[in-house]
This record gives sequence, C-alpha cells and structure tokens, in this order.
Amino acid sequence: GMIKFRKLTGGSWSRGDLTPRHADESGHVAFSIGVDAFAALNRNGRNWRSQMGVDTPWDLVGVNTGLPEGVYCNLAEMSLDDLAAHRCPTGRPNVTVNLVVGPDGVALSGQVAPQGVWATHTRYRLEEEEDE
Repeated sequence: GMIKFRKLTGGSWSRGDLTPRHADESGHVAFSIGVDAFAALNRNGRNWRSQMGVDTPWDLVGVNTGLPEGVYCNLAEMSLDDLAAHRCPTGRPNVTVNLVVGPDGVALSGQVAPQGVWATHTRYRLEEEEDE
C-alpha cells in the first residue's frame, strides 16, 4: 500500500507541496501532500524488549487533514488484493479502520495504531453507498 501511496503522490514531495498539519510531544506527526494526500504517524507503542511504553492509538479527531469531505481507506494497511479490489482493509484490533473527514477538512473519526502509519489519497475515498 505504501508503494501505491508514493506513486500517487509522485513529485509532490520535491515540489514543496508538503504541509505540516500536526505535531506534538507525544510522538504524533501529520502532514498533507498537495491537496490529495494525507499521512499521520504515531510513535507511541510498547517496546517488546524493555516492556516500556504504552500501546495507545492516536485519535485523529480534530486534526486538519486538508482532504475533501469523505471516508478514506488506509493505504498503509492495504494488501495487494485490497488495492486491486479497491476495498478498505479490516485493520488492527481496537483501531478505527477508516478516516472520516468533514466538509472543513477536519477528521471526524479515525485512529493511527501504536507505532503505526495512516496514509491516504483522494483516489481511495470510499464511494457513498446507494440507498436500497
């Protein structure tokens, strides 16, 4: 999934289209790439060797993503089959799978797993399901 993310963002990295969106002392960083991509990283996590640290997901509610309104898949968690079928992965236990973005570009729900990455692109915005 991350190779797909890199291909979708293309030369945006080198053109200076990187916009910081969030950073804090808890090891959380988020940024947008152009107007079509968003990534968030959570450094929190338990060290398997020292047994120190906390396995806490980062709740993205309130973070400005810079994305258009919609529900997005996490490319970092997608397998080749998920990418081919254009479906969101099921995700990790106890972590919200999809990112929901409001009309102002602010996250309404979504989480980054401990020591995890959340990366998406507007091409992986879910289509609204039709009423049956």
